Amino acid sequence: MSNASTKTFDTVEMVRAVRDELSARIATMSADEENRWLRSTELSDPTLRRLMKLAAQQGAVVDGASGS
Repeated sequence: MSNASTKTFDTVEMVRAVRDELSARIATMSADEENRWLRSTELSDPTLRRLMKLAAQQGAVVDGASGS
């Protein structure tokens, strides 16, 4: 079961390049600056948008619980 094919897209290389670019961009940011930057970034992927909304809801619940 050997299907020899030419690799035209290297996913690992792409992920590493994106990770390195983002790491360089946020390297000098404080945690608050990172959070503001993340919130201001438009998410085009519907799954990421859903995860961001869920994280925000969980944050609101945690923030509300700590005020008691």
